[in-house]
Amino acid sequence: MNKEIYIDHAIGQETAKKLAIFFKGDLKSNYGENLISFNNEFGKGKIRVVSFDYGMSLLSYDVNFSQDTTVQILFKDPVPIDFLFLTSGKMSFKTDKSKEILIESYQNVIVRYKLDTPTTYKMKAGNLIRLNIIQICPDFYLQKMGIM
Repeated sequence: MNKEIYIDHAIGQETAKKLAIFFKGDLKSNYGENLISFNNEFGKGKIRVVSFDYGMSLLSYDVNFSQDTTVQILFKDPVPIDFLFLTSGKMSFKTDKSKEILIESYQNVIVRYKLDTPTTYKMKAGNLIRLNIIQICPDFYLQKMGIM
């Protein structure tokens, strides 16, 4: 069975709430860090969501999925850039017009999303995923730098 979640905004508190509901997990928030823990039909693991200033955030998965899981992302404005660091497991991603691309342990990927274009991440059951995603929203970051 495949479970699918749809995310339509940058990483932050709303993402943490949405992930906690989807994975039927326990959400704890402390000083800007959100930790989702679950051990149920989806699998077992922890997902950490941290929002920093000026459009920077972190989404960290340490999850062993018991079901195939799909995360579909579609951004309006602002459109972020994601830096993916996969240290354990295998997963794939594709945009609406690309072929599915396999990412394996210790591969790093930079993803620049396109406005209103879906991007899909797939994680297979029985696959320990350790993934860190650092997300930067250039519009907010450039404001910090005084460029915009």
